[in-house]
Amino acid sequence: MGTEQDKRVTWIDREGATGEIFRIGKDVAFREGAKRLRVVACSTPDSDYRRSFVSAADVLAEAWGGAIDVVLDFSRAAPPGPGQAVGLCRDLHASGSVQRIVIRRHRGMPAWLLSAVSAILRRAGTPVEVEDSE
Repeated sequence: MGTEQDKRVTWIDREGATGEIFRIGKDVAFREGAKRLRVVACSTPDSDYRRSFVSAADVLAEAWGGAIDVVLDFSRAAPPGPGQAVGLCRDLHASGSVQRIVIRRHRGMPAWLLSAVSAILRRAGTPVEVEDSE
C-alpha cells in the first residue's frame, strides 16, 4: 500500500506555465495549458491519496483562476481497480475545483474496463471523458 508519506503532495512548481507541478508518491502531475492538469498515475488512490489530490486541485484551481480539467494518464501502469478510480473521480468532481475529468486510453488497456468506469461515473453525475493517447 505505501506509507502516509507516499500520499502527501510534494509541490514542484505550482505556478509553472508548463511542466511538472506536483507529485504524490510515484504519481507526477504536469500542467498542459491554462487549466489542464495531466497526472501520470501509478498509485492506487485510497482515501489518503484522494484527500491529497483533492487538496492539490483546490490549490491549483485558486491559483489558476477557476476549475481545472484533470487528465488521468495510466500510461505507466494498468488503471487501479474501478472502485478506487470511481472514488477519486467523484471526490474531484464534488470538490468544485475540477470542471472535467478525462481518462487517457492507451493501447493494451481493456476497453471494457474504461467503458464500465465511464458509465458508472456518468450515471453518478460526474463528467468524464475518454481520450485516446497520441
